[in-house]
Amino acid sequence: MIQVSQAKTKWFVFLGAAALYIIFYVMEIPCIFRSATGFPCPGCGMTRAVFCIITLDIPSAAHYHPMVFFLPILFLFIWKDGRLFRSCRLNSAVLISIGVLFLVTYLIRLLLFYLGNYDVGF
Repeated sequence: MIQVSQAKTKWFVFLGAAALYIIFYVMEIPCIFRSATGFPCPGCGMTRAVFCIITLDIPSAAHYHPMVFFLPILFLFIWKDGRLFRSCRLNSAVLISIGVLFLVTYLIRLLLFYLGNYDVGF
């Protein structure tokens, strides 16, 4: 059996996720969560935001999903096995803070969406 290093496995996962992102974007596949429930998902707009970042359209990226700017931090946490900082408490605090910000952002965007402001990136 061939042994694959942990770093190579991470690269395969990263490239696979990127390929799925591109496929969903190019083929304009709708959000599965929204199709099933009728509600926008917490990540709605993230694909468009990532592609705006790639093309350096920062204002549009923030419009589509403001949490897109935290993706590099989350990527580093995954890459470093959840140990970005030496302090376990600091690692936990950063991840919990990002999670809370993500939840608050989602709730605000849902509220704006249901109040009739359709210009929230969904």
